[in-house]
Amino acid sequence: MKIKVGDWIRVDCNGSYREGIIQDIKIGTCETDPAGELGHDVKELDTKYFTFGSVGFGDSWWCYFNQIKEVKKCQDRERDYTIKY
Repeated sequence: MKIKVGDWIRVDCNGSYREGIIQDIKIGTCETDPAGELGHDVKELDTKYFTFGSVGFGDSWWCYFNQIKEVKKCQDRERDYTIKY
């Protein structure tokens, strides 16, 4: 799934859902850093090529890539075009 800073996401948080705008994307570079805290900040990426990393969204939330269930691209939000995973 392709994500980009500014995209709207819906995230599964153990059965409840949170929504927000992506503020930052971090790539984990090793198994001991699954959230990417020691990795690189990027503006966009395709999560099928990266298994380790996290997304900061909303006011102060974050999630792993595999928790993202829905994405609305930043340029498409006004058209309400939804991509579901």
